[in-house]
Amino acid sequence: SPATDVTGMKRKLEDQVEAEDAMVISRHLPSLPLPSCGMKHDIISSGSPQPCLGFQTWLASITERINQTMHYQFPGNPDPLVFTAPESFFECLRDRISLNGKKKRLPNNVVTFVRRDALPVGTFSKFTWNITTLTHVQQIFDTPQVPLLVEKVFVANKDGTYSPAPSNPETDSIDKFSKLPGKLKIKAHEMKTFLRVGSSNLEPGGKSTFDIEWIPDILPTVNMGELRIRFCYGHSWNGKILETSSKIR
Repeated sequence: SPATDVTGMKRKLEDQVEAEDAMVISRHLPSLPLPSCGMKHDIISSGSPQPCLGFQTWLASITERINQTMHYQFPGNPDPLVFTAPESFFECLRDRISLNGKKKRLPNNVVTFVRRDALPVGTFSKFTWNITTLTHVQQIFDTPQVPLLVEKVFVANKDGTYSPAPSNPETDSIDKFSKLPGKLKIKAHEMKTFLRVGSSNLEPGGKSTFDIEWIPDILPTVNMGELRIRFCYGHSWNGKILETSSKIR
């Protein structure tokens, strides 16, 4: 019918106008590169890439876990932090362990073991790198998104727990003193948690190491392995190192 022909012609014209507008916009807008994540990503039916995790973001998550683990309220010998990671990510991490040198640093220890008490069972190899200086640990795990905190300051709560001190310098300068009516300002107790790696200002003769362990082929089909991080931290009160079991309350 005439009415149907007119409606169909109108739709064709509208589609043509939209297509021409899209071409004009595309000429004036720069093409945006797809994010690089160092991993192959799947393509869904529409042809658009799936979200992917980049190495820097992954490393920042490791750094944040290390920062979270260091806490004044807990002993300084935590269980190892365990992560499942792609082989390509660990190779990037190994570059940082090697300080981006041409030759990759060899592990300090290699052990072959049989796992029977946990999944997956089988025979695996474990490669361990012992990091002996605090500066080297920072060079490995410092990221733009999450810097590695080698020292953290805490404040005591009324219920006996501890919380990280405010990071605002103006707030810190105020919180270092407690005000009492008619009394001079009293300096608050300084409670710190620090990463124990080699010699430091608090531990001039320290010999603790920061250990990075890698077990490849935990998930052989997708080429992923198991990353384990072992470290210890200490506590100080007004500059005096405390035993892990004798924190001030």
